[in-house]
Amino acid sequence: MYYGQLIVATGDDLSTRIVRDEPGFLSKAFALTVGMGVGLVAGLVAGELIGGWDSDLVKGTLGRLGRRGDENGGNTPEPRLLERAVLEALRRDPETRTAGFNATVAPTGTVELTGVAPDEATRLLAGELARAVNGVPLVINRILVRGTDLPETTAGDAGGPGDNAS
Repeated sequence: MYYGQLIVATGDDLSTRIVRDEPGFLSKAFALTVGMGVGLVAGLVAGELIGGWDSDLVKGTLGRLGRRGDENGGNTPEPRLLERAVLEALRRDPETRTAGFNATVAPTGTVELTGVAPDEATRLLAGELARAVNGVPLVINRILVRGTDLPETTAGDAGGPGDNAS
């Protein structure tokens, strides 16, 4: 029966000792590994039952985990280049050209849109245009809609968001 070995280093001395009368050391390590794998599969199955399975989301998440050390997420372009590309895409479309939306890009490539849209359709269009830019994995659309998220302004009112004039 194999008990396993433990290598102990103390100063300049490197010695090998038999692990304390503990049979099945490697069997226990294997069982632990299998148990973790079964737990992962059980978690995925539970996730499927609770809320829909999105294989693209799982593949993307696993892909990002494999690229953890890369500050730009592997093949994600530089944030400032993505920001320019998103703003250019918004300027090219006649519906979003004059809205003055802002885009902020995280190191992972996630784009956050801010600003005020005249209607919900323009807000949604801005999000779609940003998501269509090559290299953008996710868009957080925080564009507010005038009349829904913000009060309507009158012709003489030059106030904007955060204006507390009465």
